[in-house]
Amino acid sequence: METFLEICKYILPSVVTLIAVAVVLRKMLNNEEARREFELRKQNASAITPIRLRGYERMVLFLERTQPNSLLMRQDLSQKTCFQLQKDLLNQIRSEFDHNVAQQIYVSREAWSLVVNAKESLLKLVNISAAKFPADEKSIRMAEFMIQTYSQTSDTPTEKAINFLRNEIKANF
Repeated sequence: METFLEICKYILPSVVTLIAVAVVLRKMLNNEEARREFELRKQNASAITPIRLRGYERMVLFLERTQPNSLLMRQDLSQKTCFQLQKDLLNQIRSEFDHNVAQQIYVSREAWSLVVNAKESLLKLVNISAAKFPADEKSIRMAEFMIQTYSQTSDTPTEKAINFLRNEIKANF
């Protein structure tokens, strides 16, 4: 029995020390892993932030370029009929949208939904405006109607989307 107690005197402190070392090492390794993960996230955030900001910038640029005033400024209204203007405007809006469709991965779902809604409302405005005039009518009348209709709307879907994007940028960056 005396030998057993003598052995326990040496083994028990060693076991306690071993357990303490294991606990301390585990905590150190967990802290090191958490630090590395934080550094990786920090590096990823610094790389993705400029890309996400460019995505927001492109969405606002798309919305600004597809407003009726901006769209119509890029058209030669004197040489077109209402039908030609309608076709050109619809193509231009869709082309701008298709060019920026990949940016949806950088903005929130709600922001993207507002951008799509703004595009759809502009397409609808073009089609409604074209329906008001004969196809061979001078395009200037249709353009005037579009601008008047658009300017009478107090809070257009385009303005809503731009304001939402601005607020989201302020909140996230």
